[in-house]
Parts: sequence; structure tokens; C-alpha cells
Amino acid sequence: MAARIGAEVGTTTTVRAPIDSRVEELLAAMSLSHRVGQRIVGWLTGPVAGDEARTLVQDLGVAGLILRADNIESSTQLRTLTGDLQKLSAGNDPPIALLIAIDQEGGRVARLKLPEATRLPPPAVWAAAYDADYVEALSYVVGRELRYHGANVNFAPVLDLKSGSPRSVVGDRAFSSDPAVVAELGVAYVRGASRAGVLLTGKHFPGHGATTIDSHFELPRVDHDREQMAAGLVPFAAAIDAGLPMIMTAHILFPRVGSSAPATFSSKIMRDMLRDELGFRGVLVSDAMEMRAVSDHNGLREIAERSLRAGVDIILLADRFDAAELHAEMMDLVSTGAVDHSLLDEGVRRILRLKLTNGLVAAGDEDG
Repeated sequence: MAARIGAEVGTTTTVRAPIDSRVEELLAAMSLSHRVGQRIVGWLTGPVAGDEARTLVQDLGVAGLILRADNIESSTQLRTLTGDLQKLSAGNDPPIALLIAIDQEGGRVARLKLPEATRLPPPAVWAAAYDADYVEALSYVVGRELRYHGANVNFAPVLDLKSGSPRSVVGDRAFSSDPAVVAELGVAYVRGASRAGVLLTGKHFPGHGATTIDSHFELPRVDHDREQMAAGLVPFAAAIDAGLPMIMTAHILFPRVGSSAPATFSSKIMRDMLRDELGFRGVLVSDAMEMRAVSDHNGLREIAERSLRAGVDIILLADRFDAAELHAEMMDLVSTGAVDHSLLDEGVRRILRLKLTNGLVAAGDEDG
């Protein structure tokens, strides 16, 4: 049976101690440049791991890559691409493997559209039978197919609540409007992916379901206070308790919880609410920073600084921004003291712990 993914969440001190010690060894061995790189997931053009991939993986030392439709031509090609990318990471010092992510929710959000991959309906259809075993089985199938093609991260499931509005942005990507249903099926999704050996990313914290504005195009605002937000947090809390290893942020403004920044850049939401209240100890990844809710108002330097201060571990670039430029801005922020080294390293530690716990340390390392 595949190793359980996300097992570091809730493990005992005796288990975590050697992992934490190894994290510190790796951190001490890494250059500042590669520590900065571990805070970035970038994107790649085309189906081959060429010079662009070498720059991202070896020069910048990125934590991982998101694969898009233009990276996928065939099953054989995709397996070659992901294998070549991991070979590049194995040449780094220390050799730390990549997170290779794909959006594979089902329905309209499914990047793996190959004859060898199962075409699945949107999550709202998964939920129609209200059968947790069914959802667990589908999650397992998706996970095994991703693993077969060399991906180890699924940017799913959507844990947002489905809105009754016909203008809902989330729509059929959500399981249900009932927080108890989303929580139960979300936990089943975590179980299936864990059995399959793929890392999940619950999204979009603290909830995108109430919005009728698409953050790809402008910044949504949700005028909910903390009490009104409570129902939307239920599925995230349940998934965290079940071992959810990663969570993706929402580029949404929640002014009534005392935050003047979008949730992605809000320490009140990401540190106080997610980390302190819900107890999440996994890896926090931003939604794509090219989305206009963010990119219309922030350059790469502001994105880097605001993410680090808010506690976002991985800054996701998915289709337009240059990872090398983001890397340079982060290097300057840390090197000049504008951002303290501790803010950089807190996220690197969480990313290294995730990779070590889940066998994502490249061959050649003593623990690999």
C-alpha cells in the first residue's frame, strides 16, 4: 500500500524529532538562493525539460512546478517530462525533489486529459450520491493516475461551500452548500489521496463560495464577519484534522474580520485564523499571483514581501510572471534586511518537512 501522505500533521514528538533535526541539517546546507527558491512554485513552457527547466530547477532551486495544458501532449511524453525534471533536482546540492502539481479537480478544471486518464465529472456530481466511500474511491483513482504520470501534488479538493447564486464563481467545483457534507466528503477525499500517495491542496482558504466576482479578473469583497465565516471554515477544519498537508489561499477581501488586505496577504487570516485557531501546520500555497485580484495592485516585490509577512509558504506563479524576477526580488528583500531571514526560513522548514515526511528527497541524500 502507498505511504500515507500528510502524515506529519498530528504525529508525535518522538516521530517528528528526527525529521525536524534533518530539516535543520538540510536548511544549513542550502544556499540562500535555493532557500529563496523553495518558496516558489513556477511554470514551464512546452513539453520538454530544456534550458528553461534547468534555470528554474537548478539555478533558482524552486520548490516545484505546476504543469499546464501546454506541458502535456501524451502519457509517455508527460512521464518523460516529470522524470527529467526530477533528475534535474537530483543534481542540486543538497538534492531535494520537486513538488510537481496539476489541477485535477474533475469537470471543467482538469488538466490531465489523456486517453490514459479517467474523465471525471465535477465535484458537485461526486457529491450527488452523498457517498463518502465513492468520493474516497474517485480521489484514489485521480491520485494514482497523477502518480503514474509523475505528478505528486493535486491542487484539489475545493473545500468552498457552494453558493445558491447562479452567478457563483465556484459553482459545480464545490461539493455542496452544506458545510457538514463538504467536511465529510473532503475528509473522504483526503483518505483516498493518502492511499494513492499524492499530496492534496485544499482550497480556497478561508472560502470562495460566497463570491460572484472571479478573482482572475478583479478583487472580490465578502462582507462577512467572523461569525458568518464560521460555516465556511468547517470543511477546512475537518480536512486539517484528517491530515490535509497543503492549503491554497483565496485572493478575496474580508474587511469585517479586521483585514484591509486580500486573504492571501492577511496575517490575521493566515496566521491567526488558519495557523492559530485551526491548528494548521502544513504548507500554505498562494493561489496564482497572476490573477488580477492581486496583479492589478501589486508588483513582484510587493507580492514577495506581503506573502512572506502573511505566512504564505509557497508563492505560486502559473502563467505570466517570471520566477527569476520574483526570486531576485525576494533575494534583495532578505539580503538587505527588508525582510528578516526568519520569515524566509519558517516557510522553508515547513516545505522541507513536507518533502522529507513524504519521501520527496532526491536520490543521493542519506534519507532518500
